[in-house]
Amino acid sequence: MRTPRWFGRLLLLVATVRVLCGRWLGRTTPLRRSTGKPFRAATRAVILVLALIWMAVPASAGPLVDPSTLQPPLPPGTDCRLDGPWIICQTSFRTEPVNELFYDGLPCGNLYETGSHVSNGVWWYNADDRKLVKRFFTHTVDATVSLSPTGDGPTANLATHYSVWEYLAVPGDFSSASGPQHGADLLISAPGYGTITLLAGFAFQDEFHGNFTFPDQPDVAAELCEALGA
Repeated sequence: MRTPRWFGRLLLLVATVRVLCGRWLGRTTPLRRSTGKPFRAATRAVILVLALIWMAVPASAGPLVDPSTLQPPLPPGTDCRLDGPWIICQTSFRTEPVNELFYDGLPCGNLYETGSHVSNGVWWYNADDRKLVKRFFTHTVDATVSLSPTGDGPTANLATHYSVWEYLAVPGDFSSASGPQHGADLLISAPGYGTITLLAGFAFQDEFHGNFTFPDQPDVAAELCEALGA
């Protein structure tokens, strides 16, 4: 079976959450499904952080800098400008999957996604050696999922709203990056069912605080299959 492109990162986070949930709660059973209020709070926090970050970046900084001269380099056309001791770059990427495989672990079939993914970032490089020191980015998904590879039949809503700070212990070397993630990584809801899956909260290294329900939990999978008409 083909694995969705996003699944590797999410599996890593899921594995971390499972270990931490068992450690904190003294048990290995999944967390109970939440009401969705933590998701709304997490979303508001992400929006507030994003607003503060963008307000802190000068609207019109110094001269343009060629993004290919940076370490690591950014795509041609990226807005990078000299600003005092920094070179600050702003990035924006958008993809629009149509009936792409999203998850292949449900007992009633595969989930296929249609919608939009938007990532916005701010990158800080040292002006002297042009090496990346830190970056901040947000990722937002507004989509639907169904059991049909053509998008027919009942659908559920899929949403993601999270932000990530990354600090490089070795400037320019992404393998040395670490930092916190806030927000909702996976929210699936459907009319008449409310929130079905929710992976949201704060994650940093071996810490996780938040809510965790995932489609591989039997009761969650059964409800999601029912909501999708299976």
